[in-house]
Amino acid sequence: MSMSARTARTAWMSGLITTAVGAGLMAAVPAGAVAGSEVKDGDYVFTVKLSIGDEAHSRACTGALVDARWVLTAASWLAVDGKPASAGAPVANTTVTVGRTDLTQTTGRVVDAVELVPRTDRDVAMVKLAQPVAGVAPVRVAAAAPAEGDQLRAPGFGRTKTEWVPNRLHMSVFTTASVDSTTVGLNGSDSAVICQGDAGGPALREKDGEVEVVAVNSRSWQGGCLGTDAAEKRTAAVSARVDDLNPWIQQVRSLPKQGQVASGDFDGDGKSDVAVLYDYGKSSDGQRNQAALWVFTSDGKALRAPRTWWESASSWDWTRSRLTAGDYNGDGKTDIGVLYNSGRSDDNLRNQAKLFTFASTGSGFQAPQVAWESGSDSWDWNRSQITSGDYNGDRMADIGVLYNDGKAADLQTNNTSLYSLAWVSGSRSWDWSASQPVSGDFNGDGKADIAVLYDNGTTADGRIHNRLWTLTSTGDTMTAPAVQWDSYLG
Repeated sequence: MSMSARTARTAWMSGLITTAVGAGLMAAVPAGAVAGSEVKDGDYVFTVKLSIGDEAHSRACTGALVDARWVLTAASWLAVDGKPASAGAPVANTTVTVGRTDLTQTTGRVVDAVELVPRTDRDVAMVKLAQPVAGVAPVRVAAAAPAEGDQLRAPGFGRTKTEWVPNRLHMSVFTTASVDSTTVGLNGSDSAVICQGDAGGPALREKDGEVEVVAVNSRSWQGGCLGTDAAEKRTAAVSARVDDLNPWIQQVRSLPKQGQVASGDFDGDGKSDVAVLYDYGKSSDGQRNQAALWVFTSDGKALRAPRTWWESASSWDWTRSRLTAGDYNGDGKTDIGVLYNSGRSDDNLRNQAKLFTFASTGSGFQAPQVAWESGSDSWDWNRSQITSGDYNGDRMADIGVLYNDGKAADLQTNNTSLYSLAWVSGSRSWDWSASQPVSGDFNGDGKADIAVLYDNGTTADGRIHNRLWTLTSTGDTMTAPAVQWDSYLG
């Protein structure tokens, strides 16, 4: 994007922030780009440019790719209209250019930012990309603070001594002047100045051929930068430490990777809500799988912002979970059910599974309880599709499983048997992999039935062929499936 000197200077002046950042750095201003030498093509390509706002009011800063889908940068530069950046979707349209040393080239990608996760104790934020970036190696986050006297390299895309909006990545070398609990002080020079446009750019330590980010640029005097008062000669800067944020960064990186969705009246107010079981990946120490249940409650007009209703304290593997929802205890609030893959038995002779229920309190979910487990029977989780409904009409939801040997098994969580066979395909061929089951009281008799959308393949004339079947509950079992709709017949 091009910008005239007058427009750029106006944007810079409006972005000044006065703050006390430590001894010798009173009234410093937000950091911008680095004035230094140009970086060779292909070097430091983990350095990204963030563009914030529409073209008429855009501004830019720098960041570092620390994960295929996450960028580390400065929280201060993500503020909009004077309001600090808050967790969630960006208020202003934000794009991230990744994998380009020269912005005029087409290497790398330009990706939308979809989520911000700022810190409150220092000028640091994580920015989530809409899609993961392939082909660009993220930079490693340091595990130890720099020492006074250490040299740190600072790449950035911002303003230099001679250019308002340079297209090439620049690099300068600074000396560590001081280190405290959250910041690193940097000594600059006539050839090493952090200028407008590099807020959030990484301060890098290089050792034994390895590069790691120890801090992100936050504040600078900007002495000698284009647009700065010629009387300003100071070149010192302050960066926010990230070497001690590894557990937090790892936690953010593992935040919702994927989700499973269910609906129900979880708070019992008569309006349907949405629950999502999210995969949080591994814990920061790599020892546990993590998951959480979030709920979007309804106010009757829209869904409110999600809240966490349960988080796994011990290990919980999202990839082994199949989610469903129903009021299993009949208290008027929808609960959560999860059919969990327990793997193979110790003697390796049986597949094992457990059914967990998470009872709703109206504002959260209680710890999961085992409602059923396969025990001495073999139960293959990979052959199971799960759904919930009140099949026997007792006003408490049951759980049905369409199983891959042609059986629909009813796992009733509100009685002692917990298992009854409701239907068998028998001599009729029924392809489990072509089936998508769902529950509902389709005939209005007070007992939930099961509907299955079935993939019948392709007709002779090349059209996709689907059928909708229903298995009607009698209270004790299910009737044989009947066709309710056929896409071929219209």
